[in-house]
Amino acid sequence: MTESHEFLSAYKDVFVESQIRHPDKNENVYSVTLVEDDRSAKLKKVSIYNVPKDSVLLSLRSINLGNALKNILRNDLDVFKCCDYLLVSAIDTGINMVFIEMKSKTFDSGEVENQLKGAACFNQYILAVMKHFYDKSYLDSIKSHRMLIYGRGFSKRSTGSTRKSYLLSLKLPRCNVGNVENADIPYDKLLQ
Repeated sequence: MTESHEFLSAYKDVFVESQIRHPDKNENVYSVTLVEDDRSAKLKKVSIYNVPKDSVLLSLRSINLGNALKNILRNDLDVFKCCDYLLVSAIDTGINMVFIEMKSKTFDSGEVENQLKGAACFNQYILAVMKHFYDKSYLDSIKSHRMLIYGRGFSKRSTGSTRKSYLLSLKLPRCNVGNVENADIPYDKLLQ
């Protein structure tokens, strides 16, 4: 077992099983499906295909960072936000961690950035737990990526001609799937 596969096994052991989804296999292609729970969302489901076999998808939506930290940290810092998913994959050269936020309605770049930052902070805590309680340290082999997957939503503050400049101002990779309910995205696209 390679170090990256050992890491993935240890990482999965930190979480309760209900939070973990494994890739589905269809004709020798592995994929994971991201589902939007909001009934009013236009973008309902995104399938990511060509996912490495040794991957796990963690739904971070149910994590309420505020409950644990509200008595310690100021609420106006927006530190309690978290993105929708974390896709963790073991490959021969290390670990890929992709923090994913899905949007199909209007969205604000600051909110998206804070959701991704909150998830990264939560993940740093998990890695610290692994290091200090399980004596596992793999920080050198981890590559973190962030991805915004969106339908047609744009910031409430940007309309018309400012839309393109607004999207360019986002400092994170993004994938516009258009005005669809279901979309398919190759795994490599997440690693921009």
